[in-house]
Amino acid sequence: MRESLLRSERVFEGRLLSVRKDTVESRRIRTTIREVVEHPGAVGIVPLSDQSEIIMVEQYRHAVREYLLEIPAGTLEREETPISCARRELLEETGFEASRFKRLLRCYLAPRYSSELITIYEATGLKARSHAPASDENLNVRRLRLKNVLAMIHRNHIKDAKTICGIFALIRSRHEA
Repeated sequence: MRESLLRSERVFEGRLLSVRKDTVESRRIRTTIREVVEHPGAVGIVPLSDQSEIIMVEQYRHAVREYLLEIPAGTLEREETPISCARRELLEETGFEASRFKRLLRCYLAPRYSSELITIYEATGLKARSHAPASDENLNVRRLRLKNVLAMIHRNHIKDAKTICGIFALIRSRHEA
């Protein structure tokens, strides 16, 4: 059952995202407020080395006040395609370029309140390159075997949704091949 938009008000405009307050109605509910985080979209990359290691990044995430182990990822810039963003972010965050990218999945991360749609790629044919990380990021690059990453997910040491989705999509893709 769709909701009809009665009015929309932008309540915050930031560098990365915006927030709007929508008043909606449907047959089931009279009217209610929906708070929506508008996001330009993102990519995640599961870089797989020739030694079957996954290249991951560990970084402090202020919103949750924790260091998280994640796949490299980033936000789309204006007019940027997901594959261009994936190439840029992989190099910026890990210092690797990939000769092959394969799209694993696209999913919404939190559709209850956010429009963020993420495209997740597998990246192979990795070559180390010199790079300069983004000025607002402090990352530690880690190389982990897939079985170790899976164990960390099951022990709840990896809590990041895009990372968990990306790893399970990689496994599914490998079993289909």
